[in-house]
Amino acid sequence: MLAPALQVADAGGCAGRTLHVSNDMRPEAWAAQPVRQITLLLGDNRHASAEEAGIADPRATAEIVEIAFDADARKSQ
Repeated sequence: MLAPALQVADAGGCAGRTLHVSNDMRPEAWAAQPVRQITLLLGDNRHASAEEAGIADPRATAEIVEIAFDADARKSQ
């Protein structure tokens, strides 16, 4: 059995998400835009809290290294 040595989750202010949809395209392309963006956002591992991220229970028995940063710093990338 393999067990992960490292588990990473973003929790906090970075959990906010925005979808951008352009109105100046064909209906088929317009409909595909939010689907693509939602698919990407669901895979980015951002959560509002440790509980939502599913790491609240492991925190009791694991070593936790918290790296805090301003959520606005991520927006500049």
